[in-house]
Amino acid sequence: MIKAMKTVTLTVALLCGCLGLVAAAHPARADVTVAVVAPLSGLDTGTAAYLQGVLLAVDTINADGGLLGQKLRLVTADDGCDEQQAEAAAERVLADHPQVVIGSFCSASSIRAAPLYAQAGVIQIAPNSTNPRLTEMGITTVFRMIGRDDRQGDAAVTLIARQWPQRHIAIIDDGSVYGQGLADIVRGGLAQRGIPVALTSGYAPNATNYDPIVHALKEQGIDVLYASGYSMDIGLLIHEIAAAGLSIQVVGGDILNEHELVDVAGVALEGLMFTYMPDTTDDAIAAPVLAAARQRGVTVERRTLQSYAAIAVWSEAVKRAQSFETATVAAALRGPPIPSVIGPVSFDAKGDIIGPVAAWVWYRWHDGVAGLTLR
Repeated sequence: MIKAMKTVTLTVALLCGCLGLVAAAHPARADVTVAVVAPLSGLDTGTAAYLQGVLLAVDTINADGGLLGQKLRLVTADDGCDEQQAEAAAERVLADHPQVVIGSFCSASSIRAAPLYAQAGVIQIAPNSTNPRLTEMGITTVFRMIGRDDRQGDAAVTLIARQWPQRHIAIIDDGSVYGQGLADIVRGGLAQRGIPVALTSGYAPNATNYDPIVHALKEQGIDVLYASGYSMDIGLLIHEIAAAGLSIQVVGGDILNEHELVDVAGVALEGLMFTYMPDTTDDAIAAPVLAAARQRGVTVERRTLQSYAAIAVWSEAVKRAQSFETATVAAALRGPPIPSVIGPVSFDAKGDIIGPVAAWVWYRWHDGVAGLTLR
């Protein structure tokens, strides 16, 4: 587990160095600022893939002559995936007068910072924040590049009701805006269908072990566990469940897409199921990004395409508006679908992504790879 943390931290540090190089590469012409807010010191959030997508998109735009004839300059801030740090991170990037903020990664941070970006008249595009509250605040400058948790929770309820309605079910969460919010939707959905939950519990994030949870799962004879929280914690829990000799089908949300789970859970990861957006990494629409990534020696993941699409969609909206003016660009984002590496992107009046790209589909970990399993 410690080894995995150090590897991710180093990768993120190197990427941040690359961001700095991009920002300094065109000091005289870099007059359009793009801000990226993410848990740059995070250890279990896919930050490396997230930043790679931004780097690839900005480099592509600048190589093509920039946006409306101007080069893009990147600035970053670390919000630690923590709502208490989100305001400070927002203030840091706003001091550079960005035209758009890509972020944050985590729902709590995105929600906390959204009013600050709105007050400054800056468009915010969140590639990964799924909590419904982000787009329920009535802010016209907020956009989301991934489906909402109410639909993600519905997908989990549908799967459980179809495959395991008579089994002993447990739901646990880490109390975070993301984890508890998603778990509550699943709890409510199962209750509406009359499917009992044998065990519901919270757990402390960043614990050294989850013995009390494992003991409770064993005592209650749990067959199916919906675990909602962040990936490193759930990875450790999965490892401990297997070590205790328990055979439990673990199901979770989009955060379990993280490859760091392999390092933490090992072979115990086999069979873990999670919801995520449709995968286009093998589709023709992603081919240019894959080619650019190969030249850099970078592996493209689903999150890479999300953050790449966030930049590309905003860029196309600016071109359609022929302006960087916030209200005009926001209106263009809500206009006709914009082609992207994840498929045609459209937003509703709230700023939620809609259409096929907003769907939640099922993946299963097998032999260290998370592959599509159910639609």
